[in-house]
Amino acid sequence: MHFIEAYAEVQLEAEGRITETMPENMKKDEITKRVNGHLVDIFSETKQTAETTANGKTTATGAVQKGISHEAGNVGMSPLTIRKAITEGNLREKMYFPYKTTWDFTHAILKDYSLTEKVNQKLQDKGAGFEVNMAMLKEVVVENNLPPYYYTEYANSTRNDGLRAFVPQQEREKMIQEKNNPINSERRIDLSEREKRHAVGELSPSTTNMPEAMKQNYEKGEQEPVKWTPGSYWYRPTTNSEKTSPHEYLTATENISAPATAGISGTLDQILTMGLYFGMDSKAELEQGRLACLGWMVDAQDHSVNEIMTASKGFGLEYKMGADSYTQIYPQDENFVEKLKESQIKRGSDLPDHFLSQEWVEKKAAEMNSSKKVP
Repeated sequence: MHFIEAYAEVQLEAEGRITETMPENMKKDEITKRVNGHLVDIFSETKQTAETTANGKTTATGAVQKGISHEAGNVGMSPLTIRKAITEGNLREKMYFPYKTTWDFTHAILKDYSLTEKVNQKLQDKGAGFEVNMAMLKEVVVENNLPPYYYTEYANSTRNDGLRAFVPQQEREKMIQEKNNPINSERRIDLSEREKRHAVGELSPSTTNMPEAMKQNYEKGEQEPVKWTPGSYWYRPTTNSEKTSPHEYLTATENISAPATAGISGTLDQILTMGLYFGMDSKAELEQGRLACLGWMVDAQDHSVNEIMTASKGFGLEYKMGADSYTQIYPQDENFVEKLKESQIKRGSDLPDHFLSQEWVEKKAAEMNSSKKVP
């Protein structure tokens, strides 16, 4: 938000809509209006992919167009609602904001080095608490002529090495109808009132005096499946059997039976790249960013833990695949593994390496032998 406000001020000064002599309250009003317009643009942007089919294989162009999207964390087009979601929302709502800004908005600013210099000066003048990493931006955009959110090694391998396949639109729409839970169902991260209102298209009867017909319409809408299209509906991971030669990453994931959702995460790559540009310059902060992405994308069925953790290796974060790889998720918290274990047990499960232990094998063997005995 600091970055967007600074950019809005640079824009308005260039247009002559605000000046140094203008009263501060009028200046602030103009900036607020411009920021609200940017928020609407950011949240109304959606990826629409043009599909082409050749030799029985469907691919996508990845073109970006405008339009209201059906994505996890979207709360509609009201600037006030968007601001509340950013500051007060659940993890899904909060993470949706940086995710949407990487697509086009900050990308368009960052690729213009001189413009970003002006925005960064505003951040410095206002004491925003962070600055744009101009040295990194210069190296990426000016010296190497790369897009601001270029993929690092691991995420790039998903694209270049064909580690995932595009899911055609007809199949995606079928998955939405068959796999998505109703809007009013319980979730690990339940829908906020903002998300629900956006999904149903009506005000909640619990917060407004609503005519009976509208109430019935709202209740009927709650029975419909949420229209989210997670990453696992856009792409499916490939396997070694589909390739001319085995791929190291696919072999490693198959060897430990790691869940595969949509390929190594490019979204994690972009979010952490944004973090590096906007002041997250320590390993600890990058680990916190990774943890937030895990809590957001795994629950939303965008990526598996393994796919997100693998992508983070491009930022110097440690990860080694294995049954105990959960121990590497958040090393800053010495109680993290214990908390994770307690959470799994409450769900009637346990941590992955428990199911490979001698104790578990012997228990299952005893249960199988017991079931074979004749009464």
